[in-house]
Amino acid sequence: MCGGLILFLIIYLFYDMIKMIFLNKGVRYEKSSKTTGWLLSADPVDENRKKSAQKSELRIRQAQQYLGKAATTARSHLNRLRRDLSFQCVSVIPVLFQRQSCQASNELRAIYTDTEPSPEVTEAVALIAEDTAAPAATAQPTIQPTLYNSVATEVLEPDSFSDYWPSSYPSNAELRISSTFQKLRQQNKEIVGWLTIDGVLDEPVLQRDNEYYLTHDVTGKENITGALFLDESCNLREVPHNIIIHGHNMKEGAMFGSLKKYKVKDETFYKEHPYITFNTLYEEAQYVIFAVSEVDIRFSNHYYLPFWQYSEFWSKDEFTRFINPLRSYSHFQSQVDVKPGDRLLTLATCSGDDENKRLLVAARMLREGEDTLTLSQGIYSTTVK
Repeated sequence: MCGGLILFLIIYLFYDMIKMIFLNKGVRYEKSSKTTGWLLSADPVDENRKKSAQKSELRIRQAQQYLGKAATTARSHLNRLRRDLSFQCVSVIPVLFQRQSCQASNELRAIYTDTEPSPEVTEAVALIAEDTAAPAATAQPTIQPTLYNSVATEVLEPDSFSDYWPSSYPSNAELRISSTFQKLRQQNKEIVGWLTIDGVLDEPVLQRDNEYYLTHDVTGKENITGALFLDESCNLREVPHNIIIHGHNMKEGAMFGSLKKYKVKDETFYKEHPYITFNTLYEEAQYVIFAVSEVDIRFSNHYYLPFWQYSEFWSKDEFTRFINPLRSYSHFQSQVDVKPGDRLLTLATCSGDDENKRLLVAARMLREGEDTLTLSQGIYSTTVK
């Protein structure tokens, strides 16, 4: 009886506190030092949770701000990349695109190198390699420098200036396509040539227009490295006066990215790599570089040269307007002469970050029966301006 009464009194006196403990676990009663009652106060665990939540919200806001800035930066880089592409000046590429482009070129290179060159071409290349060795001092002939304000014309004037150039390929008047290029064109029918500078580049050349291969590789897949392509004004079925080939100046050296070495290095690099091989559907040919020039495509600029307009030469004045600026703006003073009737090869790419500048590597075809020793002497006497 007494035990039950005591239990009843305990439940009655502490009912509110017991109810709060079991029904509201987030709060507790605290004995006040000034009163005899019980005061309700917040649980410290809740306070810690609230502070932790506030810190989390702060971190989230900071992360959102950081991501916003990162997105803005990414958009800026993307816009710059798009702008660079529109001006044919790509400087940075994703690794995936680079690998794709290299793989495509390697597959075609395996087909290209599978066919043995003709004995005549092999012999010519061997002669060039032998004659480009540094000559002895006693064997140096006297070479007159080519003047920049004149063009050598030691041949009789033909009825028409364009008659200086042949009207058909001397060894392939029927325009037979070589077996090598027949195999290559099974992979892509727009392959028209193969460009090689020993130790510098080795790539197929295609032709469609002046836009498509800025953004497509040699297999026709979209790729910002693009491919080397022949200017749309060049018609290989007729013997061209000047073959113009375009390509991106890739930072990693792909496409025409390696041509910048002719500009940034001294004349030693030129002397080690003076020759270009450009084989087309209809012929195999060797060229020697006579100028490495930086020009501008803006009419108002002092270095303006609309090189794309000079695929053919119909007058001596037109020929001079193309050759003389190349000579004048060249990084080297070369003793390799150029005259009407010389078939030219111009490699064009962008130069640096200025979308209006172009780097041109200009070469002429080796002449039939040309004295390779004299030519080698002209190469080795080249100096930087």
